[in-house]
Amino acid sequence: MGQGMMGSFGGKKWNNDTIKNQPVIFVHGLTLRAGVFIPHYYWFINKGYTSGELYATTYANGGITPFWSKPMYCADVKQVSVFGGILLIK
Repeated sequence: MGQGMMGSFGGKKWNNDTIKNQPVIFVHGLTLRAGVFIPHYYWFINKGYTSGELYATTYANGGITPFWSKPMYCADVKQVSVFGGILLIK
């Protein structure tokens, strides 16, 4: 994602990786990026989770626009919803 913060993380490393724990999807605020959850990622890793069970992605514009100038658009909600498999919107 650039600008010094990670834009996304998570997912299986190999096709045969086994999911043992309830997967966790991190969703940041409107003007942040997925990289804000790196400490949380390592907390879960230290508790026995794998990268295949932990997911985050950056949505909207990743904090380029100040929070007081960035409204929450329907497209932002759709991106997070589809990523998380919460609902599929066309």
